[in-house]
Amino acid sequence: MARSVPSLLLAAVLACAAVPARAFDLPDPCSWSLIRSNCEGAKRAWDSDGYDVYVSGHVHHGRSTYAPEKIKTLNERAWGSGIGKRYTDADDDTHLLYALAFKDSHFKAEYMVGYGWLTYWSPFDGGPRLGAGFAGFITLRSDYAHYVAPVPGILPLGEIAWGRASLMATYVPRLSGKGGNGDVLMIFGRVSFP
Repeated sequence: MARSVPSLLLAAVLACAAVPARAFDLPDPCSWSLIRSNCEGAKRAWDSDGYDVYVSGHVHHGRSTYAPEKIKTLNERAWGSGIGKRYTDADDDTHLLYALAFKDSHFKAEYMVGYGWLTYWSPFDGGPRLGAGFAGFITLRSDYAHYVAPVPGILPLGEIAWGRASLMATYVPRLSGKGGNGDVLMIFGRVSFP
């Protein structure tokens, strides 16, 4: 029974995200000028034929944040995978929708759904493109009410893209003066079809 709870919650989050705001007589978030382009990009990503496969693998805990004894107890192999859809707009910015599942720092499953936005530079003629942007998400973790309380977040997102393959990274900064929380770098890959 306990294993089915995260699956049910993830399904509920995805279902709620897919329901238009007008169904609940709420204001359409796409009418807010500050997020209009991102909201439109997310809608177009949902409708697009561009699919992505994600593979996670490495998490680096800041050595200045965590004590060496604590690092020995943490998982730095965040193996997992996910799927997503994407849309590239007229400015060559990429809008991503994704769902991921991977092992967190405590060797427990973590579930995440979200939206990402990346803009690009091509400093190398014919070589890889560099992307920078952000990822907004909702995650379910064992250490937050045993997968019951979804946790929202927004983090920086970076990418080195070459053709259809990308190496991506995000960074969780330390949010308080106490040691032992935050300051985590997560590295993962993305392969795009078609």
